[in-house]
Amino acid sequence: MAALNRRVSVRLDELAFPQDALPYLDDRISSALLDRINHARRPCFDYLQTIEGVSYGVELESDTRGQFLTELRAIAPRLSGWGKTKEHEESATLRLVCCIFSLISEANRKPRIYGTKQPNVVAT
Repeated sequence: MAALNRRVSVRLDELAFPQDALPYLDDRISSALLDRINHARRPCFDYLQTIEGVSYGVELESDTRGQFLTELRAIAPRLSGWGKTKEHEESATLRLVCCIFSLISEANRKPRIYGTKQPNVVAT
């Protein structure tokens, strides 16, 4: 945050004037946020690649699956309290993640179904 506190003298014509936001000189926030988002999403993409094209892939135990679940628990601590139903809860959560990423892929016009190779599954 120290970089945001640095004072810089600028001319008015050096500022960017977005139509729906405040004027600014340069964007010193977005790249840091995108880096944080990409860092948080990386374990998910790594995991999804390991189960691509595998029927019922979310149930398969792997180091990548364990790493992703660890990262997911760090983001959402309530998931750490899984008890007797841990295995079912983990698989259900991983299926949900696969569904969400499949829908995002569809929305980005790059259709891709994660977590199953069943031909009748589509993201709409």
